[in-house]
Amino acid sequence: MRHRFLDGQFERMYRTEIMTATLTNWFTALALTISSIGLFGLAMFNTQRRTREISIRKIFGATLGRLVLMLCRDFIKLVMYAVLIGLPIAFYLMQDYLTRFPYRTELSLWMFLIPSVAMLMLSISVISVQSIKTALTNPIDVMRDE
Repeated sequence: MRHRFLDGQFERMYRTEIMTATLTNWFTALALTISSIGLFGLAMFNTQRRTREISIRKIFGATLGRLVLMLCRDFIKLVMYAVLIGLPIAFYLMQDYLTRFPYRTELSLWMFLIPSVAMLMLSISVISVQSIKTALTNPIDVMRDE
């Protein structure tokens, strides 16, 4: 008769789940990096296209905060739409995934709200960097180059 430890049996049972969790973490980090670079590029393109408008608004007295808010508003709307579309899909997929386990946790709203807020904050910070950089340029130099 062979004796086995219970933790060893559990480790063998959940080895694939541990590997899946590790791969998911790596691919999540990769997806966040790629999406942040894409969002930064899109913000750079948008601010470069609207440089003249920003300069005119700055000449007429727009504050830095107003300019950054103007440039970030469209991106924030897009991120919110993505959250509204993605939350029900993620909830359904997680509910389906958890049904395979005999003992499982119940899904709650905070499990989805915290990543959504984190994603919104990450996108605002990525967009704000380029928006602030563009809003701080001298409008006279921009208008002279036009």
